[in-house]
Amino acid sequence: MDEFVVDLISSQNKVIGYLGIRYATTNVNNNLEYSYALIRVFARRAAVELERQSIYKELEEANQLLELKIAERTEALEYANYRLTPKFEQIEQQKEVILNSQKRFRSLVDNLPGVVYRCRADEHLSVEFVSEAIEELSGYSCQRFIEGKK
Repeated sequence: MDEFVVDLISSQNKVIGYLGIRYATTNVNNNLEYSYALIRVFARRAAVELERQSIYKELEEANQLLELKIAERTEALEYANYRLTPKFEQIEQQKEVILNSQKRFRSLVDNLPGVVYRCRADEHLSVEFVSEAIEELSGYSCQRFIEGKK
């Protein structure tokens, strides 16, 4: 019995295994070189398949890790949303209260027979707010009073 061993070489030219073939000397074809070439081709195909399987395994592991990270981040986001929902609802309720208050104030100011205004407590008594009725009474726009133009 004789034996023929061929290295299994990866695409990075690293030995990743061996292919050994034992054969009976009496059964070998007279064309040993052809047999060795055929074995080398088979060894190359085996090396490619082993490398493919290794890469596939690495890819599967990377996919599993990615899925785990996605699940963790999704869970964290869902928890953050869960915690923020009551705050968001509270803000929406407060916003609604403020809007209603502004509507009531605007309705009150618009229906008064006079002018409503507010001044700063500075040396010029700068106008911060003046109702729309000022234009009807004075002929000047609200903006002119707020900007300090007479």
